Amino acid sequence: MRSAPGSQRWSTPSDIAAQIEKLWARGHLLVPPPGNPLFPLRIPLRGPRTSEIGARYAEVDAWISTLQQGSRSQLGYGYDLERQSAGARTLGANQIPTAAVVPTHDDAITLIGRQTERTHWQRAFIQISENCPDLVPWGNAYPLAVLEHAEHWERIIAVIIWMKNHCQPGIYLRQADVPGVDTKFIEQNQSLLRSLLDIGLPTNAITDVPDFSTRYGFRNKPRILRFRFLDPKLCVAGLTDISAPIEQIAGLDMSIRRVVITENELNGLAFPHIPEAIVIFGLGFGIERLAHIPWIRNNDIWYWGDIDTHGFAILDQVRSILPQTNSFLMDSETLIAHRDQWVSESIQERRALDRLTPSESDVYRGLAENRWATNLRLEQERIRYSCIADSALLIHKAHGFSESK
Repeated sequence: MRSAPGSQRWSTPSDIAAQIEKLWARGHLLVPPPGNPLFPLRIPLRGPRTSEIGARYAEVDAWISTLQQGSRSQLGYGYDLERQSAGARTLGANQIPTAAVVPTHDDAITLIGRQTERTHWQRAFIQISENCPDLVPWGNAYPLAVLEHAEHWERIIAVIIWMKNHCQPGIYLRQADVPGVDTKFIEQNQSLLRSLLDIGLPTNAITDVPDFSTRYGFRNKPRILRFRFLDPKLCVAGLTDISAPIEQIAGLDMSIRRVVITENELNGLAFPHIPEAIVIFGLGFGIERLAHIPWIRNNDIWYWGDIDTHGFAILDQVRSILPQTNSFLMDSETLIAHRDQWVSESIQERRALDRLTPSESDVYRGLAENRWATNLRLEQERIRYSCIADSALLIHKAHGFSESK
């Protein structure tokens, strides 16, 4: 029925169904909230005012007819109409619908066409209660999550049971031999599995870290460090460029005096010759890996990062591990000399960096305060190679940490 102007405010069968859908969206039609029962559920209707009944008789009659067509009396399910007397006698008994009453849970589910989904939820919930009864409270609290993963519960439960039987397994996730479950499935469902494993596993089988593998006792991929010998006489079995797990590098017997750290890969590959030195590159904010290499602490450390706020933040982090660290090519002179290479830093670091030297702090503040330009950044790869060669010579000749804080 096409509503006349002003009648749009009158409730329709779709409005009644929308109220039921709100209960579905809260999960209440799968697991009713504790307390007073939901059904019979009374939904007040917006209808014509008494003054409108006589003046708009045809519209009111059509409105009532539309509500009746969507009711249990016509469909065999859904809602009954609650009425009260009002208006002109031309409407016969003057019984105007004032509320829709959904008598049962089944009526509500059928009215919004959710029967199949309820069946899927019921099957999933039975699987949970029969195989992992300790997860039933979670299932009651998150019924829509149960439904969302309805087709996967057999595999989810298989993972949980396997984990209960293999607490803190100490293997790679790829080695978890769960019947019917592949590694990709576990990786793709980590968020759900974490919620369930935190409930289903004993507390001594859970480590208080956010990473999934570490939290439940799996091995993580090894942390890789890449470095290059700047002195060919130091190479290992003819290798000058080495990438290896941190644990293996930590055990090397390194006869070096100087360690250069830079971010950009090509800068690391092209860095000039320095006697008794290596260059480490590509760490980014993974600088904490250096803390696991004991021999590095006995060397002169030289760090070169971008001249931007994040570059100085990484320098500050390096010094938290290796306080003897010097910086190079991160000064105001280098910045000004490369004015034609300036670019913008999208988001600046804005926090106190207590481990910077006075001159470094001055450049950092200048960047943060937009002293030279807004959100200024000078990337390492934009610095002339001749400057790098000059720095390599200075590093060769220098000894120790060059400036007190």
